[in-house]
Amino acid sequence: MANLTIKNNSYEPITLRQQQSKVGYNGAQIVDQSGFYGQMSKTAGTALKVIQDREESDEALRVASASNSVAKRLAELKVDIAKNKQGSNATDSQLFFEQRAAQIEKEEYAKSGIKYKAGENMFKKAAMDNIVSGSVWAYKWQAEQDNEVRVTTFDQYAQDRISDVLSGGSFIENYVLTTEEAKSMFAHSPVEKQEELARNIADQFASVLVVDHVNNKQFDKASLILEQIGNKMTPTQKVKLEALVANSTKTYSVYDSAHAIMKNARRPDGSIDYAKAIEMADNQYGYNSSGEMPSGSFQFNPGVSFEGAQAVTSKGVNALSGLLSQKAGLGEMIITSVNDSHDIHVGSGGPHTHAGGYKADGVIPGFENLSTAEQYALIAEWETAMPGLKIKNEYAERSPGWTGPHLDLDFTNYKGGSGRRFDPEQQAAIKAVIYNEQQQESRIRGFKAEGYNKNLVELVMNGTPTVTQLDQLAQEIYMDDPLVYNELAPAISKLKSLGAPGRVGSAKTSDPATLAMVYQEVNNGTLTVADLTTKYGGLLSMSDYKQMLKQITLKTSPAVKAANKEIINRINAMFSDEIDRIDVQNFVFENIDKIPESMNPDVRAAAADKLMREKADILAKSRIYREDRVAAGNLIAASVPYGLSNEVATIMEMRSNNSSIAAEIADVLSVMIEGDIVQQEAFQMLVGNSQSVNRTTMNNAITAICEKRKKPLEKHLLKENEVPPTSDSSDYWDGRYEKERDF
Repeated sequence: MANLTIKNNSYEPITLRQQQSKVGYNGAQIVDQSGFYGQMSKTAGTALKVIQDREESDEALRVASASNSVAKRLAELKVDIAKNKQGSNATDSQLFFEQRAAQIEKEEYAKSGIKYKAGENMFKKAAMDNIVSGSVWAYKWQAEQDNEVRVTTFDQYAQDRISDVLSGGSFIENYVLTTEEAKSMFAHSPVEKQEELARNIADQFASVLVVDHVNNKQFDKASLILEQIGNKMTPTQKVKLEALVANSTKTYSVYDSAHAIMKNARRPDGSIDYAKAIEMADNQYGYNSSGEMPSGSFQFNPGVSFEGAQAVTSKGVNALSGLLSQKAGLGEMIITSVNDSHDIHVGSGGPHTHAGGYKADGVIPGFENLSTAEQYALIAEWETAMPGLKIKNEYAERSPGWTGPHLDLDFTNYKGGSGRRFDPEQQAAIKAVIYNEQQQESRIRGFKAEGYNKNLVELVMNGTPTVTQLDQLAQEIYMDDPLVYNELAPAISKLKSLGAPGRVGSAKTSDPATLAMVYQEVNNGTLTVADLTTKYGGLLSMSDYKQMLKQITLKTSPAVKAANKEIINRINAMFSDEIDRIDVQNFVFENIDKIPESMNPDVRAAAADKLMREKADILAKSRIYREDRVAAGNLIAASVPYGLSNEVATIMEMRSNNSSIAAEIADVLSVMIEGDIVQQEAFQMLVGNSQSVNRTTMNNAITAICEKRKKPLEKHLLKENEVPPTSDSSDYWDGRYEKERDF
């Protein structure tokens, strides 16, 4: 039997164990070699510690690498959910995140190379922390998207209910339905959010319906809306709408009155005599409805009376007293003389004299306290209200035999009342409307005259037009605007005397107003080939003439004709300015037939909408340019008190009157102090260095100036707006996607 030797290599140090003796068993022999292995264990222990430290370091690195990979992939998963699971698609966001996160954890552990249980536990704990945090985020995201879906759905529901009211449905019924739907859809929202939503509903209904009623001049209905739900609205919106109703009521009243006056001031040819309209406005607001001026009280000096006075003088004094009663700060007029002071008021006794009973002297308590300009303004107002009355201001101008401050009243040509109301404010507003209408008509007439004149020039350049063409053109111009015809009649007469033949389609470009008229007649079905040729042929380009001829001779379906009429109606509704309407209408009909399938009514309507928007964008850009110029002018004016008008003008010129730059500079001016030399110098320095001017750059420049000149900095710094605190979030997606929805 072979000998078996067993070495003592226990993990316990041999030196701590009792000395073992040799024991034989069935030929086996135990040999105590503690001395040799004891020496070896010292060297091996040191090496083992080095190996263990390195292994622990490698394991920690494997755990950290795998944990970071899990965190990175979970972050990417969040972004993927935020991009692809929005609205109603977000219903399973939390479940989707947890399932994918578990899969990511398994995949990363499998390829991590983690060897030990301790490392595995550390990895799983880090992964679980990230998964739990992400699951909470996914729950919030899902809830937020669900809330947005509900808000969007409710917004559409509210719009449908408002549309039903606009179509004739019951306001109260639709409003109650909307509020009840809100309570149902947002039953679990906080009470303050529900209250805010209720106010928003009331604001939304009131804003749309009140504005619609105001636009339709239904002011009673607008006021009723505010009475019914005004207490449920936000105070600010309620005040705004109440002001809108009040101001619009007054504005439309003025507008209607002005147009009624202009209607009565029309000439036989239909044009408006604006001078007559202004005169009518002046005359219509000086008397009461009975045809007499409202009488007021007055006093006589002792010994003074109307005895021997003319009836018109007595009537005029009563009327002037009525006007005085409407002026705060003025007392009752005291008549100091009529025809009683023969020693002072000598004369023939005829018109314009005291002796004839046509004049009176009056003292008005409080009149002497007014400035001379104010005195003459009142005198002008009274003379306007009482045509024929002449007043000499002997408070300011002394006449021979002057006895003291008074008004010399001459009623010789005063004719009394004629059914007018004295209302200077209403009178001024009505006259402003008339003036605006006159300016607008003058502008339109100028465009028309320019177009017709251009057409005449082109006709001449293409060969002298025929008498028939010129007669047709003259008739068209006269029917359009007799005043434009009066301007162009001499030129037309001159061309008719030449007598050379003209030709159809001879104009290089069609006159815009003429082309618009032709389009309308074609769409209305009233234009004949004969009319097109003889009436409009010489005014259109050849391409436009052929296009019109084609549309007249071809069988156009009733549906397309109806679509064309609807297009014109929509253009008229969309554009209030007549010149814009002509431009847009011509642009649409010049291009619509170039679009494939344009004879299909539905395609035609959609194509027309697109063309209208294109033209509207062009018109809007030109308006924005004009508005920017106005904003720049206002800004330059606002900078004058700060002594910076030249600098602001330089900036606006360099920046092409950009409105955003204007807003920045206006913001800076709003916090500057007039007369602050340091602030002014800082502004000028920035402009001189071509730097942007805003609060930050201004304060930097102010700081530099104060440090250089030893000025107190706090005194000159601009005040900054208070910035609200922001949450300190370590995850970049938190600030982007975890915002609470406001109702």
